[in-house]
Amino acid sequence: MLLDADERFFPVHHYMTCDGEATPQSEVDWILQSYDFRGVNLPNWENVAKLGAKLCVGIGHVYNQGAFLREILDIERPDVLCTIRRHWHDFTFLRPTQNWHTDPDWQMRVVHNNPDIYFDPKIRMHERLIGAQRTSRSEMVSGPFMDHFHFTFKRMEQQQRAHDLAVYDAIHAGVKPPTLKEFKDGI
Repeated sequence: MLLDADERFFPVHHYMTCDGEATPQSEVDWILQSYDFRGVNLPNWENVAKLGAKLCVGIGHVYNQGAFLREILDIERPDVLCTIRRHWHDFTFLRPTQNWHTDPDWQMRVVHNNPDIYFDPKIRMHERLIGAQRTSRSEMVSGPFMDHFHFTFKRMEQQQRAHDLAVYDAIHAGVKPPTLKEFKDGI
């Protein structure tokens, strides 16, 4: 299972549905136009809070999402399981930024450990898998889901973001990323 630093997989979770009106794409593009939050331009958190403002979450009973994942892997035996990443404003599971039923963010997060399956070395960011023959997809209500708290963490670590962005830029350029010390020393 592959997760980025802002994602979590909860083995035991509630069934959840998302209803309401999604933020129009033109508004999403406007809000996220400086999503990298580079330099001294910190994000306008009031605008970011508008993402998914007309969405509501229905919370059902608790289920074992981890056991469901195991069942998929045992029965379907996929090379890759495409999971849905749900984006959240905070840790309450009440404020989604997008409707995962109508606008799912598919992510190849569960990958069979096989040397014939690998990431395309030509693509450094927003990676692409090569060699997977059998894929499976999450279900819209049962998942499994990866929950993404990117705005929450980015808001908490605004000063650290500068080094993170330098690392991302280096990876994208195909050069060695700076250590935190090198970054602070201006090297």
